[in-house]
Amino acid sequence: MRVVAGLMLLIAWGFGQPASADDLTRVRRGLQVFYAFDDIRSGLVEDTSGREDAIHLSIETPAKVKTHDGVIEIVGSPKIVASLVDSQRLADLFTASQAITIEMWMQVTDLNQSGPARIVTLSRDSSRRSVTLGQERDAIEVRLRTSMSDANGLPGTKAKIKGLAKGWKHIVFTRKPNREAALHVDGKRVAHTHHAGDLSGWDRQCRLAIADEIVGGRPWNGKLSMVALFDQALTDSEIKRNFACGHDGINEPVAVANPLADAERHFEQHIAPLLSHRCLECHDSSSREGGLDLSRKSFAFAGGDSGDAIVPSSPGESLVFTSVESDEMPHDRPSLSNSEKELLKQWIQDGAVWSVDYIDPSIYRGNVNSQHWVRRLTMNEYIETVRATLGIDIADEARTALPQDLRADGFRNTAYNLTVDLKHVAAYAELADKIIGRLDVDAFAKPYAMNRTHTDRNMRPLVQKMGKRILRGPLSDDEIALYRGVASTAALSGADYEGAVGYVLRAMLQSPRFLYRIENSDGSPNAYEIANRLSYTLWGGPPDDELVKLADEGELFSETVLRSQIDRMWNDPRCVDRSIEFVTQWLNLDRLDHMNPDRERFPDWVSDLAIDMRWETVETFRELVWQDRKPMVALLNVPYTYATRDLARHYGFEPQPVPWAKYDLSDVPSRGGILTHGSVLTMGGDNASMVTRGLFVLRDLLFSEVGDPPPGLDTTPVPTEPGLTHRVIASQRIENQSCGGCHRRFEPLAFGLEKFDGLGSYHEQDEHGNKLREDGEILFPGDAEPVKYETAAEMMDLLANSDRVAACLTRKVIQFCIGRPLDVVDARSVRQVHEAAGGKAATYQSIVTELLVNGSLR
Repeated sequence: MRVVAGLMLLIAWGFGQPASADDLTRVRRGLQVFYAFDDIRSGLVEDTSGREDAIHLSIETPAKVKTHDGVIEIVGSPKIVASLVDSQRLADLFTASQAITIEMWMQVTDLNQSGPARIVTLSRDSSRRSVTLGQERDAIEVRLRTSMSDANGLPGTKAKIKGLAKGWKHIVFTRKPNREAALHVDGKRVAHTHHAGDLSGWDRQCRLAIADEIVGGRPWNGKLSMVALFDQALTDSEIKRNFACGHDGINEPVAVANPLADAERHFEQHIAPLLSHRCLECHDSSSREGGLDLSRKSFAFAGGDSGDAIVPSSPGESLVFTSVESDEMPHDRPSLSNSEKELLKQWIQDGAVWSVDYIDPSIYRGNVNSQHWVRRLTMNEYIETVRATLGIDIADEARTALPQDLRADGFRNTAYNLTVDLKHVAAYAELADKIIGRLDVDAFAKPYAMNRTHTDRNMRPLVQKMGKRILRGPLSDDEIALYRGVASTAALSGADYEGAVGYVLRAMLQSPRFLYRIENSDGSPNAYEIANRLSYTLWGGPPDDELVKLADEGELFSETVLRSQIDRMWNDPRCVDRSIEFVTQWLNLDRLDHMNPDRERFPDWVSDLAIDMRWETVETFRELVWQDRKPMVALLNVPYTYATRDLARHYGFEPQPVPWAKYDLSDVPSRGGILTHGSVLTMGGDNASMVTRGLFVLRDLLFSEVGDPPPGLDTTPVPTEPGLTHRVIASQRIENQSCGGCHRRFEPLAFGLEKFDGLGSYHEQDEHGNKLREDGEILFPGDAEPVKYETAAEMMDLLANSDRVAACLTRKVIQFCIGRPLDVVDARSVRQVHEAAGGKAATYQSIVTELLVNGSLR
């Protein structure tokens, strides 16, 4: 009970959200000293941080330096040092915050320097230091003293830098309060490590120096244009912002980087949503009222019947602004607010930067919050994590004890819906007991233990090493102490060594770090979090030894290594299982488990057909995606399917003389593609609802949306009768003035499926003898005119050859992988992933690979 209570307290942790980085200006958060070397007088390097208690540096041998244009060139050992009092005050700031950032712009002139040659150091001599950043030939090395390191700050953080001597390099070292340290070069993380211990043991006789030790003997020669120290750990995005300012613009602490990128981001996140919400209802490609289409850049700037809609830098000549300023537009709709009008006016005044070809209303619908949610493991992920980590198959027990994961936004792994209630807490405690009861605890702990004793010398490294495996990353000192305390309490209560370790394992199995996938909320995942992203995205389970080893070495920040690992991981059969989870959730195949059609209407129905339909879709997906490696869009017109003998008869095929078989559909024009699978067709219910089928095509293939029906509207299906087919009924709704505005957007999308009844059987006539049709048209979002088709096969080909459908399928895969709905702030990254994955030729594998390499979606 003590462990369960601890779990409930831990689960109540709060998790922050990433800071905004909309304005790309030089970061000053936590800045303590700033040396720009632009005005060195009388051997003094001034601290221009703007702090009242500035820490200036003195140059004892000015002849050993050259200065020009804000650059200091060191030749020899000039001894550039701060006073002891100032150094102590600086050290006190770092020990108080338990964090530090060292940032510099440097140019290496000699790759033979070693020691490491001291570039920035807070030290006493060559073997006693608080922190040192130096050059070790073609590598950068940082030594940081903690309560767990030696006096020399070893072990340190080190990374070889390709092209270190080629031009200016932006070098940043950060150490967070949680002991994580990282090294960045030119905005990219090149090393990551965990410095155990705290900074409380720093030597107060250490002094701040540049280009050598205080006592000499470790000189560094090269060029510097800036050195800055912070008592906070800058985030990855903040480091990239500072890098973007460049080495020759560092004297301006608020220098703006890439204003065009700012303007493009502003358009995508503010102007495009405004136009989408307030203008496109009447001025998109299909409506074009007044001859004006504001959904596409070329049409918008071409204007409409009344003249120029947008004149860059001239709001007064732009009808899109003057018409809303006077409240003439939107017509018969609420006027724009003053803030919306000002936003539009300022955008035009600033040049009307338009960064996308097409404003897609579906991207901007609603106010979806794309914040990064801490993700609880789904039931399947929990089962796989226990199996891969401990070698215990807990599937049956977990499926019985844990509440089901419910669908939200189309998937069961949507993070905001993966809550934990008291049933989960009780189930996790029960499952932990069952897991430990079946585990050979002594054998499991043996690789991590020095011996079978309760001593701190044995238990501390046991907890540290075993915890790193189970919790998927290094433990902090506080966590080690917590689990060490669990073992001590168990021992005091009479538990032997194996019993004490068992209690530690129980506690770990109920820890948020085991039950959740937790990442830094500042948007800068560490190496172990990257390993977890890879393994849970591809396998639905924890990293293997190779990924952990690469995380230990900081190699997962390299794109080359990342791609190599992804290629390796695709060979694991768990990737196939994970992809089948995707298609199962996307198409809601679990719905088939609860099918109960009207037996009077469908007397030949047997429940096993639902199982067969599910199997048909899964096996077709498996072959197309994994054996044929076809693009995702090929699912829409795949020329074969799988069926059991019963399902073949249900479809009207001649059954093959085997329990199940692959059927060639080349000569079966009515079948082909997942839309003709019973698993999908049955979503329309017994009545083969054109509304439900059409909405699926609209939302899940064309990435579009319509609003909910008005409150109080009677949505009872209209029954068919002689002379009245589903298509005729749908056409009546489309012609109805109250309903047609929405229904004409989606019901025609189901016309090509009219010949399939509610259970997926094919008919030329309905039960009333009405002749059924399969011709229709598709209005692809963004197009002015619909595209006609004569047969269901033509409809499937149109969908399979659509860029829009391909992009929608990419979005679906991405949403499943990151476990949350996509929002406007994701739009640019989604486009990048889709294009890098091959666009219309994108496969499941290429989409997931480019998503993981891109890294900006989380």
